[in-house]
Amino acid sequence: MFGLDHAMRNRSPKAGWMHPNVLVLVAVLVLAFPVFVQRVEAAPGTTAPSVASGYQLPDWIGSETAARLAVGIDVLVPSYIPAPFDGEPEVQASDGYYSLYWLIPGAPPTYLRVTGTAGGEIPAFSYYDRNVQLEQNDSVMGYPAWHDVTPIYDLVYWQAGNVVYTVESHNMIGDTTMGIANSLMTLAVPDTGGESIDQAPAAEGSPTGTVSDGISVSGIGAPARVASGEIASIGVQGSGEIYLVASDGYFVATGETGVVVTAGSAVDWQAPFTDGDLDVAFGAYKLSDDSKLAEASTRVHGAAAEAAADIPADIQCPANASASMEARVALYGSGGVSVSSSTGYWPIETPNTDFQPDMDGSATLSGGLGVGSTITLSWMAPDDVGTATVVVTDSTGNEVDSCSIEIVSESGAGDLGAPAPSADGQASGDGTGISEANSEVVAQVIANPIGFAGDASGGPEANG
Repeated sequence: MFGLDHAMRNRSPKAGWMHPNVLVLVAVLVLAFPVFVQRVEAAPGTTAPSVASGYQLPDWIGSETAARLAVGIDVLVPSYIPAPFDGEPEVQASDGYYSLYWLIPGAPPTYLRVTGTAGGEIPAFSYYDRNVQLEQNDSVMGYPAWHDVTPIYDLVYWQAGNVVYTVESHNMIGDTTMGIANSLMTLAVPDTGGESIDQAPAAEGSPTGTVSDGISVSGIGAPARVASGEIASIGVQGSGEIYLVASDGYFVATGETGVVVTAGSAVDWQAPFTDGDLDVAFGAYKLSDDSKLAEASTRVHGAAAEAAADIPADIQCPANASASMEARVALYGSGGVSVSSSTGYWPIETPNTDFQPDMDGSATLSGGLGVGSTITLSWMAPDDVGTATVVVTDSTGNEVDSCSIEIVSESGAGDLGAPAPSADGQASGDGTGISEANSEVVAQVIANPIGFAGDASGGPEANG
């Protein structure tokens, strides 16, 4: 009855006493239909929706893991282990934050991550494409939700009270991100006397305590695993300004291994380029005396391991480009890669700076890609007509793919737009004139801004 009592706290105390016979009838209905009662209370326009159906301890969570999740907020967890995973996930927990992460490596990988962050924020943009603005487009358990579906992840955010929750997945079998999010339950955390396992009491300088000067850090939010050269967001939970340090790689804002940040925010960090797996440690320190407030770690998946995943790099170039004008080049792959052009250059602008934050505007770009991810780069054609070759090399310097671009004069560029959809309605409505667009065709269309083949097919010019 604990879950029912919890739900009853949301009821108004002003209703008064009911007739005894009515009370008996209501009691029978509540006992027979507890789920129905909670759903009615979660309806819009009554009380705030309940974040889960009740406090329980699923049979797949051990008591030690449950005790670690005593982080001071409602911890939402799946009631069962979703397929195709088996066993407990990787768990990260600190005051006001938790993360559950299941991973099956592969090409592409299969993973599921559930997080909760006290005082967290829902980003205004998609991390897959920062030009895409996130909007409230769904709901989770009655709460407004922001659902971000991309080729490399399916992610939903929602906020309950002051806690932002997320469910993220990729390559799942049967279950979906939204299905899992709407079926989460609130974990019944064992009583640990007010302290979480692996955390010292606040009086002894615990990272979860608030010191007299108002500087506190409850935890560092770092991904469990990133690819070699990948850019990741590192969050700091707490209050006040602190110094965040990484044992390797660098922070994009400073180009160094350290950066001053305000707790409660996040900064971009560039993972190092490495052939083998590498563990990187993060530490949060007070500016006044360099005392450590919190720490976390991330494993950088080496380029050699990424190559072993057998995900070949692929680059798609436009068949033609106008002299002295920009064209788009689509790059697909994993891990650390370099892209070089025989002529022309890569301008210092997004999305190029997302791929290599410290780029210099030369003919070569070096950066990192998540497993099986795609980025569209901007390339500036030279002033003279001719042929440009774009080559992709891996972290060991081996050429893995290339493509060629014919540079034509501006006057000979022709129509820069895609053909209009066909009149008979058979083509898709995306302006490509292609009836069924698959990922390969989409990559070619992205890379081809200056027109299509002259063979009446409506498709892009093939360029290898």
